[in-house]
Amino acid sequence: MRDNYKQALAQFQSKHLNESKSSFERLYKDNPDYLLVRLMLAKTYFFSNNLKVAAKLFEEDYSK
Repeated sequence: MRDNYKQALAQFQSKHLNESKSSFERLYKDNPDYLLVRLMLAKTYFFSNNLKVAAKLFEEDYSK
């Protein structure tokens, strides 16, 4: 998982948001309780202007 997270993070930092979103979604599916994955997926949705999904993920973090 570590290498996949690093790859997704590099995609995000390079502003490849579609690729980053796909990578973080796969990681989230396999590791829904991993905080950094949820936060980065939420940030990816936020910067893709999908605010409803971003808010849902941020709220999920807040409730845990």
